[in-house]
Amino acid sequence: ENPAALLAALLSGGNEIIFDETHLGSEAHVGVSDLIGKYHLWSVIAAALVLAILFIWQNAVPLMPYKAQSTPISRDSGGKSTLARLLRRSVPSKDLLRTCMVEWKKYILRRRGADSVKTQSAERAYQEAMGASLDNVCIVNNYNKVVKSINERKS
Repeated sequence: ENPAALLAALLSGGNEIIFDETHLGSEAHVGVSDLIGKYHLWSVIAAALVLAILFIWQNAVPLMPYKAQSTPISRDSGGKSTLARLLRRSVPSKDLLRTCMVEWKKYILRRRGADSVKTQSAERAYQEAMGASLDNVCIVNNYNKVVKSINERKS
């Protein structure tokens, strides 16, 4: 008589209702691969796979070659040549003598029993060197003069 009352009576007894229409041929399997096939998304999956491979490749191998070093490093280079390269990169040539003198003074102040005569003679040689021209040859010669005045023994 009343279809709503009949439906309410049928639904009140159980929690689950199964509508089985497979005998009519209307069976549907809904999964990810079915949706990909239905909406023709295989090209999107292929593009995502190619992008993933390119991302892994980019992180594994750099596309740009490494820069060549300006000065080749040899295995047999000693500490002196390494120090010389470091000084060339970090200390300008015009400040080299001043930097050496500042570091030598720090060393002398830490050392006990520093010879004041050596310190004064080195200071004099340094002041004379600073008055001279500052091309590279003169810097080396002036450095050698300061070192010679430091290493002179008392007569």
